[in-house]
Formats: sequence, structure tokens, C-alpha cells
Amino acid sequence: MAACGAAAALIAAAAAAGAGADDGAAADLATLQRAAAAGDAAAQFALGERHWKGTGGAAMQPALAVELWTAAARQMHPGAIFALGNAVAEGRGAPRSAERAVALWRHAAAAGHAGAMTALGRAYAAGAGAPADPAEAARWFQRAAAKGDAEAEYLLGWHYENGQGVEMDLTQAAICYLNAAERGVPAAQNNLGVLYADGAGVPQNLVESWVWLSRAAAAGDPKAPANLEAVRRRMSREERRRAQERLAEISRSPAAPR
Repeated sequence: MAACGAAAALIAAAAAAGAGADDGAAADLATLQRAAAAGDAAAQFALGERHWKGTGGAAMQPALAVELWTAAARQMHPGAIFALGNAVAEGRGAPRSAERAVALWRHAAAAGHAGAMTALGRAYAAGAGAPADPAEAARWFQRAAAKGDAEAEYLLGWHYENGQGVEMDLTQAAICYLNAAERGVPAAQNNLGVLYADGAGVPQNLVESWVWLSRAAAAGDPKAPANLEAVRRRMSREERRRAQERLAEISRSPAAPR
């Protein structure tokens, strides 16, 4: 009964926080709140997401989001455990603790959450909440990449390019960057473009370099514009023409990666 009372109190607070929503959003929010109050972990997680971001008719209430995620985490919801780790790492809605964040991510990773695996890799790479260990970081990035996490693919590529925790392998770095770049990771697009410009791990190809750097620059990567200009100065007129055509072709394709 105590658990039910706690859940009811949480949802009452959530309902009050979302009282200003329009009719459609309010109805949708109310449905989610009822499911969360009934103990549905997925609903508690989703409602917490809304209050974390202030979306879907819910007021931005980080502390309430953390309470909702905590309720879902008690039912071993991997996404809620991961989200709690992020909140604790940021110190938003909960006291900051790098060590507790790592412990939470480890629980979520054990349940198969790829984002938590990537977060653990970052923690080991930075020595934040865990001992600095590039090899352990790379292992976590490999696990997350195997589950399809694009950010982990990029980070694993960086480790291969720089020989951090793994033997330096520019070909493998290019493969990782390509996997992440095709899924829209701007930093991977930039790094892949640089590898093509230098002929490092891939055959030198200024056209491919220009295309990837252009995509990275358009996506907001801060290093890409300068790299793009450096490559442009090295290109022949014919290479520039082919690069423009290739980029236009990619842009027209509905199946093109972001």
C-alpha cells in the first residue's frame, strides 16, 4: 500500500505540473499519468522523459522526472536506470555523483542498454567516476557499437585512430567512422573526411573527403568548415564538379543517411 500511495503522490504532482496543457496534450498526458499511477514502468519512464524536457504537455520538472524514473528503475526498467545515471552525472534533479552515475549505467548496461554501455565507455575514457582506463573504454564502446549505437561507433573509431586502449588501426578507424557517419554523427563525418583527405586507412580521395566534410559542416561539426576549406583548395576544378554532383545525388536520395 505504501508503494501505491507513493505512486499516487507522484502522479498527483505530475498532474499538477501539467495542468496548463491544451486539451489534446492534456488528454494524452492524463492517459500516461494513469498508466504510471497504476505502476506501469514504461509509462513512468515516458512521463519522466516529458517532465525532464518539458514536452508533451508536461511542465519541465527535473526533480519530478527523477522521482518517476526512480519508480521505474525499481522495476528494473533499463531506460529509466540509464536516465537516472544521466541525471546524477549532470547533477540535475538529483545530487551530482560521478560514481553513482557509473553504478547506475553499469546496471542498465547489464540489462543490455546500449546508451549505458557508451556512457560507461566515456566514464572510463575520462576517468570520471571510474578509473581512467582506455582499454576498458574501448571494450564498452565495442559492446555498444555491436548493439547499433552510432555514437559508440564514432568513439571506437577515435580509439583506433589514436591507438587508445587498442592497437592503432586506421583502416578499422575508417570503418567505424563510416558506420557512424552514415547514421548522421557529424564528428564521424568530419573525421572520415580527414582520413580521405590524408589517404589514411583509406585510399586518398578528395571528392569523398569534400562530400563527408560538407555533410559534417552542414550538421554543425565545429572542425568541419576549416577542414572543408583546406580540402577545397587542394581540389582540381574537375574534382570540385564531381564532388558537387555526388553531394547533390546524396541529397536527392530518399534513402540517403542523415
